[in-house]
Amino acid sequence: MLGMFCSSERDFPQRLQAALESEDRSQAERMVHDLKGATAWIGASALRDQVAALEQLIRSGAEPDRIATAQAEVTAALMTLIDLLQARLPVGAPGVGPGAAG
Repeated sequence: MLGMFCSSERDFPQRLQAALESEDRSQAERMVHDLKGATAWIGASALRDQVAALEQLIRSGAEPDRIATAQAEVTAALMTLIDLLQARLPVGAPGVGPGAAG
């Protein structure tokens, strides 16, 4: 379960950035909503709260600078979590091992 989270969300920052750069806020909001659910599912409540705040900013049409700040915070926290999880998961678990690091 945690390995699958790592492998499926490692490229989230790039996917979100692409959606925001193309001004596809509905796609960005869906992606952030999905990440919010995934972080809740694995029990990462602090990250889930950060993601929920980002989702609200996107949904409300907040200024791009506010979205970018929240996006950077979510990205940093997400990548830290993924790195920590991968360091603790057994080699061979989904999302762990050679090629798993982004």
